[in-house]
Amino acid sequence: HQGICPDGWHIPRQEEWMRLGQFAINKRKGLAAALKSREGWAQGDMTKNNNASGFNALPAGIRFRNDGEYTELGTSAYFWAAEGGGGSGAAYWYVVSSKDDFKNEEDFDGNAYSLRCVKNKK
Repeated sequence: HQGICPDGWHIPRQEEWMRLGQFAINKRKGLAAALKSREGWAQGDMTKNNNASGFNALPAGIRFRNDGEYTELGTSAYFWAAEGGGGSGAAYWYVVSSKDDFKNEEDFDGNAYSLRCVKNKK
């Protein structure tokens, strides 16, 4: 699913997000810590954020569609998935400053989360 990504790139599917999580776990340095950038996080033990995976998640938070307000800037990073969320919304993956989790949820597809593009395999 190319979506907004440039030619030759696509929005990651659920299986690609799961592979990223497994890759980060295999780094054995903390799941979320291996995904988070070393800078920019307002809370938590910054010394644990090691970006061992190279993903470099920045804490951009959320922008709500109903009022345009931002929340969780500096404390969370949310990323859309290309598919999933069969109920009332769309699937996304997230990390937060206070936990060593990388989780998948579903929310209204009108909220603004970050988007990462993945290069297509040749």
